[in-house]
Amino acid sequence: MTGEAAPAAPEVPAPEVPATGVPGEVAPQGPRLHELAERYLWLFEDSPVAKYVCDVEGTVLEVNAALCRWLGLGAEDLVGRTLGSFAIDPLIPVKDLQPFLSGQDRTYRGVRTYRAADGKPRRAMVTLGAIRDANGAARTIFGDLEDLTVHELALTELDRQRHRLEMAIEASNIAVWELDVISGRVTVQDRPAGAASFREQNMTYGDFVRTFHPDDRHLLPPIRVLRSQAGTELDLELRSGVAFGPVNWVHLKGRAIVGDDGRVVRVAGTTADVTEPRSQRAELAAQRDRLELALETAGMMAWELHLGPRPLFNAIRADLLGIDIPAALVVSGIATAPVFGDRVARADREVVNRALQEGLQPTRQVLELEYRWHDDSGMLRWAHTRARAEYDDTGRLVRVTGTTADVTATRREVSGRLRAERILSLTVGASPDAFIGVDDRGVVTDWNPAAEAMFGWFRDEVVGQRLLGRVGGADSRGLAEVLASMNDASMNDAGMNDAGMNDPGGAGADGTSARREVEVVTRDGRHFPAEVSVVRAEDDGRPFFPLLVRDLSERKAYESQLVRNALFDPLTALPNRALLVDRLSGALRRLSRVPGLLAVLFIDVDRFKHINASLGRQAGDDFLVEFAHRIRAGLRPADTVARLGSDEFVVLCEALESEREAMALAGRLGAVLAAPFVVQDPRHREVYASASVGIAMSSDAATDAETLLRDAGTAMNRAKEQGGGHAEVFDAEARRRSVAHFEVESELRRALEHGELCLYYQPVVDLTGRLEKVEALVRWSHPSGRVVLPSEFVPVAEATGLIVPLGETVLHMACEQVNRWRTQHPALAHLGVAVNISGAQLRPHDAVHQLSSIIEATGLPLGALILEITESVLMDERTGAVAKLSALRSLGVRLAVDDFGTGYSSLLYLRRYPLDMLKIDRSFVAGLVDNPEDATIVDAVVRLGHSFGLQTVAEGVETAEQLRLLRSLGCDMGQGHFWARPLPPATLLSQLLADGMVQPIQL
Repeated sequence: MTGEAAPAAPEVPAPEVPATGVPGEVAPQGPRLHELAERYLWLFEDSPVAKYVCDVEGTVLEVNAALCRWLGLGAEDLVGRTLGSFAIDPLIPVKDLQPFLSGQDRTYRGVRTYRAADGKPRRAMVTLGAIRDANGAARTIFGDLEDLTVHELALTELDRQRHRLEMAIEASNIAVWELDVISGRVTVQDRPAGAASFREQNMTYGDFVRTFHPDDRHLLPPIRVLRSQAGTELDLELRSGVAFGPVNWVHLKGRAIVGDDGRVVRVAGTTADVTEPRSQRAELAAQRDRLELALETAGMMAWELHLGPRPLFNAIRADLLGIDIPAALVVSGIATAPVFGDRVARADREVVNRALQEGLQPTRQVLELEYRWHDDSGMLRWAHTRARAEYDDTGRLVRVTGTTADVTATRREVSGRLRAERILSLTVGASPDAFIGVDDRGVVTDWNPAAEAMFGWFRDEVVGQRLLGRVGGADSRGLAEVLASMNDASMNDAGMNDAGMNDPGGAGADGTSARREVEVVTRDGRHFPAEVSVVRAEDDGRPFFPLLVRDLSERKAYESQLVRNALFDPLTALPNRALLVDRLSGALRRLSRVPGLLAVLFIDVDRFKHINASLGRQAGDDFLVEFAHRIRAGLRPADTVARLGSDEFVVLCEALESEREAMALAGRLGAVLAAPFVVQDPRHREVYASASVGIAMSSDAATDAETLLRDAGTAMNRAKEQGGGHAEVFDAEARRRSVAHFEVESELRRALEHGELCLYYQPVVDLTGRLEKVEALVRWSHPSGRVVLPSEFVPVAEATGLIVPLGETVLHMACEQVNRWRTQHPALAHLGVAVNISGAQLRPHDAVHQLSSIIEATGLPLGALILEITESVLMDERTGAVAKLSALRSLGVRLAVDDFGTGYSSLLYLRRYPLDMLKIDRSFVAGLVDNPEDATIVDAVVRLGHSFGLQTVAEGVETAEQLRLLRSLGCDMGQGHFWARPLPPATLLSQLLADGMVQPIQL
């Protein structure tokens, strides 16, 4: 192995070599053997490291491909020979190998030089390992060779580079520094001026920081920051020296070096004296700043084009023109420079190219042109360019310098001024207002066509003449004052003060304006109101006065009409509500000075809608005009009659002595209206009408006009509710009822929204006491804690239309509750429920669908529901009740007539409607024992119902005697306090479950 005879190894029995080639291991079988063989091939044969196997004598047994490549020999050249035979170095002494061979050392490492096949030496680090016997002696040796040739060449190259670096440092006058962040020591290498060799200084990081100016030391990061931030780079300029000594500027650069663990271990960099370059840069920057400031002030870009083999375009403040170009832009020539080329608007390109060809000649001094040009955003701008060409001695163009300014705003301003002047000229010529120009002497200088049409004077007849002599007329004071207020005394001296006005004194400022309404006169002597607007302007220091004169005749007439329309009814010419309220407020205020009594009569025509619907709107208008005329004819001269709208009129009477006088006035009005009215239909037709009158009186000046009108309206509604055709006087009780009605309506709406309604239930039994059904009765759980009965809110609901959502809510709650009882309690599985519905719920065309949908949504069988309807609903043909109730009956819903005998009873509806039962009103049951007439009525109703096949139900049963008589008359069912009062659901349920037969209770 060494090329030197090694001592013979002691003879020991050869161990059984397993398939792995590793002595002492039991050979694995099957796949395991194959897997180990594959690993060995990969670790040995395919390794990029040169490897070999030899015996203890050094004879090579096996080599890998990497070793063959490294020596340039084949395996056949190496196997069977010692590797030492290829070594250039002396043989390794046996004493150096003995510790490894005997097992004292696990490995051996040494540097050896070998000669390759090409004759060149190869240096390598040899590492030996061994497979040993039971005594630890090496039996088979493995060797790795690490190529040191490249490493040594790198060291040589590093020396050369270090030498070049020192030369560069010396030439550039820089210093090299390195910080060990672990120890905090800094090493600085430099070569001071005049020194023969490099010097090396060692210091702490704190001393290194203190070599810089005190005010700049904070720029250097603390050492703890340098330790923690991998990849830290330093690049800054700071001052060196002491606070009051000589100061130099130093450019310090540095970069962190990271160790194997990823943390910063060193920071290395350079320092260079940049005092002089910094001063030069500062001066250049100041010059450039001054140039850029001048360019920014002027709004222009400075540029220079160097022509030659590679033309370059340089620009300063190109951003002022909306372009972004690099500091040095390569172009192909002057025509492609950014200020020209494709940016020029297509319409201006020919002009620009021709100007460049003709303007950049040696004989021309400066090229100057304006053209349209696109910036980077594509916006079109106007550019003004000035350029100068420079030629060399041979006459060749070498440089073009110039400036380009954005003159878009200036061009727009000029264009806008020209356009404004043109528009003004056209506007003045086409204006419907008269435009008149007057100089400081009051002489007309301009007179447009509208002035000719307005005043009747032609332009040639007026220009050069004094204005007041033509349009001022005999009374020209108003116009003269307008003009004089705009001028100084010179105008008055020139004849502008013909009306005898005083000198206003002082001169008006340029741009001062005035506006005034005056009266002017036309050529034919017609006077009319006009609005004169005048502005004082100056031209070459002399004032002149443009006037606009607008004819106000139509506007005044229109304003007058507007005032009339705002205060008077256009149909009857009577005062409207606004004027009435104003006059009524004035009358109330007068009561504070002159005590008395005033009355407001609110008049509403009875059944006026019938007139409109029957005879048409024109006939209705004719009627109202005649109606207003008759009312006015029946009043005193001081009284006021007004129309509030449609068929509502109000009469205001002051200075009355008593309420009787107001009632007498209402009587006279009734007599006046008694005669027939004649209207067009389209023929003459007589119409008779009456009116309902509400009267409100006041002797208190503190009364509000709107309150008095409201009170009179309330009294009128009361008269109309009582049949109309007469007068009612308002009283406090009527107001209270009206306010209460409104409050109940508002609270009822809230109750429906917030679910404040609840249901009580009263049993309905056959006269043996067996429970048949329950009747659902609505209650209102008021937020005040009071339970409100239906009599207090149902009439309000019927009057306001709230009865429809209220009825739907009651129907849904009742069906849902009874269906829950039927489902949860077998003893109540037969239970039915009776619910009242109003006529309003039957009016919609889809009423049957709405009602059946509510019932089906609750799950209650339709046959378990009884709908109770009053006689008035059955008699109201508007509801279409016959078809709708028949449809509900066909679905299985049962029908009952509630309060039978109290309405407009008719045997006809008993035959027409598919009814199931009649409910005898409680007023007849109450007199059953003591009043023979009531007993006769009850007997008749029972017999009538049975004759039509209807069941009868007696309401309001309270005593055992009433029950006995009802049984004797054959009545089928009853309900009342004798069995149970209306009860909440939980209370009634406990009683029903206690005994399905409802027992009488003590009253």
